[in-house]
Amino acid sequence: MYRFLFTLREQLTTTWLVVASLVVLAALLTLVLTRFASLRALGQVVRGLRSHDVDAPGQVAPWLAAASGAAVTGSAATFVAVASAITLAGSGVLVWLWLFVPLAIALRHGEAVLARSTGARGPAGELAGSLSVRLRRDDAAAARVLGWVLVVAVVLAAIAMGGATQGVAIAETTRAMPGGGDIGRWVATAVAVGAIVLTILPRARAWKMGGLVAVIGLALALVASLAAFLADPIDALATVLRAMREASSDAGYSGSFLGASKVQILAAAAAVMLPALAAPTGVTGTFAWASQARTTRLAAAATAAEVIVPVAIASIAGLALVGTGAFGRTVPDEIGWEDVRVHREGIASVAERDASERWSSDLLRVRNGNLGGTQVLANERGPIESPELSLDGRAGDFAIALRDGRAERFLLPGRFGLDDAPLDRVLGVRVRGTSNPTGAAALREATAGMGGAWAGWAWVLAFVALGAAGIAGWGQAVERSVGGTLPVAARHGLRVLPALGVLAIHVVPESLLRSAGNATAALAVAVAAVGVLVGSRAVARATLDSRS
Repeated sequence: MYRFLFTLREQLTTTWLVVASLVVLAALLTLVLTRFASLRALGQVVRGLRSHDVDAPGQVAPWLAAASGAAVTGSAATFVAVASAITLAGSGVLVWLWLFVPLAIALRHGEAVLARSTGARGPAGELAGSLSVRLRRDDAAAARVLGWVLVVAVVLAAIAMGGATQGVAIAETTRAMPGGGDIGRWVATAVAVGAIVLTILPRARAWKMGGLVAVIGLALALVASLAAFLADPIDALATVLRAMREASSDAGYSGSFLGASKVQILAAAAAVMLPALAAPTGVTGTFAWASQARTTRLAAAATAAEVIVPVAIASIAGLALVGTGAFGRTVPDEIGWEDVRVHREGIASVAERDASERWSSDLLRVRNGNLGGTQVLANERGPIESPELSLDGRAGDFAIALRDGRAERFLLPGRFGLDDAPLDRVLGVRVRGTSNPTGAAALREATAGMGGAWAGWAWVLAFVALGAAGIAGWGQAVERSVGGTLPVAARHGLRVLPALGVLAIHVVPESLLRSAGNATAALAVAVAAVGVLVGSRAVARATLDSRS
């Protein structure tokens, strides 16, 4: 089981790297074919957010619909992903973050136009509301097939990215706080229950309450980011120049661990950060549908805020993360064995971490939780100092036969020495030590270390609010995107899929859930990007038509 899970995780991660190029290509082509309609509409973002018309076919004010969309885009997983990408590859990731923004806006804009406009078949009410419905009702057989593929992709993404990955991010953030311990998973479960409460409200009230909770979450995230940023604004602003330099050249030292090359910076940005940023593509049209903006063009313009607002907040947090030096200071941490690689000797750089000749293929012996020999344990960020290993909650007494730094056999003390045990037992191994922080731990270190303990707790509260609004938003969106002609009970059941996905954190390794979230996001955004590309001419016509 362990070997299967680890192999699956590696394949899922590779899947995103392959699909990312397709997403970028489709977004670029959409920009060109729509004559850069989404970028030309940026000047109308504020007007679109304010263009409330009670006679429009939506259900809530445009700014509330956009807030729900921003909570889905700027979810707990997105902020943790940006922090993880920075800690893995340096501040150059911030440059790629903003280079990805126009592409994400282009896909959101095109999807919003298609979701609010009428296609070739059927009445407007039957066609409007989601990209998948629009494609499934198209006259072209290829478009209809694409629409059904998108249905499958959206359902998978709703469970894995919209639910499980959000739960992992909330759990990680809670654990990173003093005294957080193992309570993180139960906090994430409580957030999922809150999201279910939001989704079972009447539709208009659910959209409205979800938008208000999203505004609270985004405000808390902004306050927490500014607290760390303003603690050392000069160094934080200097990070802008550092980011531009690192994006075009190799990153320098950060603490005791050497930064990445420019190729690794791009790979980290695409593999870690882009999935979370792009994941809602495929359901974001439902937020434009829910908006009571006066015209399709204004509703589509407002979707840019769903990308820009969370990215701006994440950037402030990222500048503080680098400017305060938080991601270079070691902090106490605990991770599962699936996130560990064993090296024959010490490592001091990304290149040494990734050098296969340094990976251990020997026997790792653990007695009373302590390592024997000179082998070094490391996570993605760097070496783990003073590691203590436990098995099923007790001080470890076992051995692991390694191949390329990963577990090949698991052995336990027997009557005559070490005896083979099921390899799955290695999933019960936890490694506690100090290491350079990643993701949620890095956010906590930057905000609580510079802005005070209250700022660290502000992140927890922000993630609770964003988690509830994001999970509920995914639920509302997947119902509209997939429901179609399903019975009412089945459509309502779709709303709770993301919340149910959170429960997976209790039984599935978190690293696998993160990889599954990335892979399902890759599938959904790739199919949706092709769908927007297919409808790009309709998008251009609707955008250029002043009467739309």
